[in-house]
Amino acid sequence: MTVETSRHGRVLVITMKREEKRNALNDAITAGIDAAMNELEDDPELWCGILTGASRSSRPAPTSPTAPVRRPSAAAGSGSSAAGGRSR
Repeated sequence: MTVETSRHGRVLVITMKREEKRNALNDAITAGIDAAMNELEDDPELWCGILTGASRSSRPAPTSPTAPVRRPSAAAGSGSSAAGGRSR
């Protein structure tokens, strides 16, 4: 599994687990993040989500949801990071 979720009260922590590639996005990571964001959106008991990576040097990958996320979410990582995006 490349993405794991854990609940801490009303917070869903989404952890990318692809340390060997510094948590770079691929189809499996993208699908796992999508599934986790759907869980966050669909469960009224969850109030916010945090996206992070498994290793100390992880850099949370930016996401471009196709539908607006209605819950607050944040990315947490250590070290430097760069972000990119795509246009429609």
